[in-house]
Amino acid sequence: MPKLKRQQHHMAKMRSNKKIYQIHKLVDQIGLPLPKIHNLIENIIETEHTNKEQTCQATQTINELSESQKANANEEQMFQTIRDMTEQQKADTNEEQMFQTIH
Repeated sequence: MPKLKRQQHHMAKMRSNKKIYQIHKLVDQIGLPLPKIHNLIENIIETEHTNKEQTCQATQTINELSESQKANANEEQMFQTIRDMTEQQKADTNEEQMFQTIH
């Protein structure tokens, strides 16, 4: 193996050993067995995933409610326009009757 390759391999192994040492040091500081820590990490990841799903569902529900609210507002505006037109029609009819009564 050429000298440069050997040096790169040695450096990679040193970095790997350093990471393993850091992991063992953390495990010792936490004071729990590694499988227990592993399970806790998996639970955290699963909870985070569930939270993201629930957030997406909540956002979708909010968007649907917003669309429904807009539709309801448009419908109410349409009904108000119809009521206004009906009132105007009644007023026009009353005015017409009044003119016919006068003449």
